[in-house]
Amino acid sequence: MPSASPRALPLSGPGITSATRCLTRPLSRPAPCPAQPNRHVGHARAQRLRCAASGAPGDGGKQDSQSTAPASNGAPPIAPASAPGVARRTALLGAAMPCCACVFCGGGEAKAAGGSGAGGGRNPLYDSYFANAMRYGMDDYEAAIAPVKSQLFGCLLGGLLGGGSSSSSSSSSGSSSSSSSGSSSSSGDPVKLLEVGIGTGPNFDFYKMALQQQSGSGLAGGSRPVHIVGLDPNPEMLKFAREAAVSAGFSLRDVEPAGSSGSAGSSGSSSSGRAVEVSLVEGGVEALPFADGEFDGAVVTLVLCSVPSPTTALSELRRVVRPGGRVLLVEHVGADAGSRPLLRLVQGALSPLQRALADGCNLDRDTLKAVRAAGWDPEVAGQGAGDRSWGEGLGLGGSGGGGGGGVGLKQFDLAGMSILAPHLAGVMVR
Repeated sequence: MPSASPRALPLSGPGITSATRCLTRPLSRPAPCPAQPNRHVGHARAQRLRCAASGAPGDGGKQDSQSTAPASNGAPPIAPASAPGVARRTALLGAAMPCCACVFCGGGEAKAAGGSGAGGGRNPLYDSYFANAMRYGMDDYEAAIAPVKSQLFGCLLGGLLGGGSSSSSSSSSGSSSSSSSGSSSSSGDPVKLLEVGIGTGPNFDFYKMALQQQSGSGLAGGSRPVHIVGLDPNPEMLKFAREAAVSAGFSLRDVEPAGSSGSAGSSGSSSSGRAVEVSLVEGGVEALPFADGEFDGAVVTLVLCSVPSPTTALSELRRVVRPGGRVLLVEHVGADAGSRPLLRLVQGALSPLQRALADGCNLDRDTLKAVRAAGWDPEVAGQGAGDRSWGEGLGLGGSGGGGGGGVGLKQFDLAGMSILAPHLAGVMVR
């Protein structure tokens, strides 16, 4: 796995003073822990990650010459698109042993115990650390999962914009839905999407790509506006998500009251030629502040591993997505205990450490069981000990745009992700 060069990044959480900044020394010498000055940490990788969160130089006192530029609106600086990243398993697991007594890890344990709701029990310092780790430490993962996401976002938006039928491809809702999964609203109303756990906004580029494909296909709904509501309990994540939305060419607006579908604020047009607006809301997925059936679709990527109750979260999504709507899901999961007992054992052993370092993330979640317990009944491919690659996915074809068919879930391994390799991904129909 390629190593990442050290990078100095700002710590943008509220109440951060110079006393909490990482007191960095050359990598050849031990560096004191930010929370415990008498505790020295000598692990180079942990020191680089700590410096990335604090903004101190991480390589013998040398700053990276390619620094970030502050945004004109006071938002966090935008990193260059080519910023090197540390694979998540390196950033969150490789730095674990020398750093687990720090205030960062303590914050993670407190938040995992306190749940995923916004507000109470959150540690601003930990929130800023984790937001920076996810923004600058997920490049390898996002590169590996990109073909999967490209296909699935094409399926999601292809169906919601009237590009295909859901009735012949899946029994994923277990309920009677209309023959088309296109929106039941009139063509002038916006397609309303909810993304829970939006994080730093890595999926905005996939929305943009799928919308461009739909606009170029000549299908119905080619100019219909889209409203994306992004939800996350970490306010530091939302700062990065705001920058990512603007970078994708989407406009920002305040979220309207629950149950309202009207347009408010200024709207902008993406390169797809349609108006795309983004609202960002601080909150948790287990108690969604939205009305029943308010959304045409939802997106869930790397969320169910960390919420205290994935079944409750999936039940809430089932409540706020209208019948016939679509839910896109991409999650790393626990390996099958029957066919891969050793990997499952390792995942279980490392999960407590992962929860502390990665905002409550579990390595061994049985997400498919939670999906079914919440009332979803998807068709599932890839079960058993056969080919574990994504391959042709759900049979959507090469580009993933246009049709909107091929709904269901697939179990597969994401190449190069080690203990994070087992995945569950697909599109379910409500």
